[in-house]
Amino acid sequence: MALTFYKSRAVFIDRDGTINEDMHYSADERKLEILESSYPAIKLLNQADYKVIIITNQSGVARGNFSEKDVKKLNEVIIKKLKEKDAVINGVYLCPHHPDENCSCRKPKPGMILRAKKNLNIDIKNSYMVGDMQSDIDLAKNSGCKSVFVLTGAGIDVKGADYTAKDILYAAEWIVKQN
Repeated sequence: MALTFYKSRAVFIDRDGTINEDMHYSADERKLEILESSYPAIKLLNQADYKVIIITNQSGVARGNFSEKDVKKLNEVIIKKLKEKDAVINGVYLCPHHPDENCSCRKPKPGMILRAKKNLNIDIKNSYMVGDMQSDIDLAKNSGCKSVFVLTGAGIDVKGADYTAKDILYAAEWIVKQN
């Protein structure tokens, strides 16, 4: 008899404009404002047995606005603040490249999600990408997962989202109802 291994469902979440206010090419933690809806949303996803993974383009590194170390430090602050309210992040994947570099990890290319899939044994078909930009929705399509567009960031209309939500909490509630 062959062994079967459990694959985890995941919700991949864009950082700026979805979990926190857009940082506008800054890694200064004094400017960090986590959206209040992020705490209960991530906690709800944790309770529903989803791995919660941040997927973020940070071209400010390539532009010279801040270092990759600065971004990682800010991500650690975000993770700590969320954890203080029982909202757990299971991983963070970031692309530090400039849009002109044509790397495989910059959204909407699937590199970050494919790495997470391999590292965390993710079932992509039963996973979701939540974000505030067209590149997030396109990333979901390019990766084979479902997509939720949230209105908290750029707030522009996007094409092809499986669902549109007011914020990350409405997105999480919809995701949990799907399974």
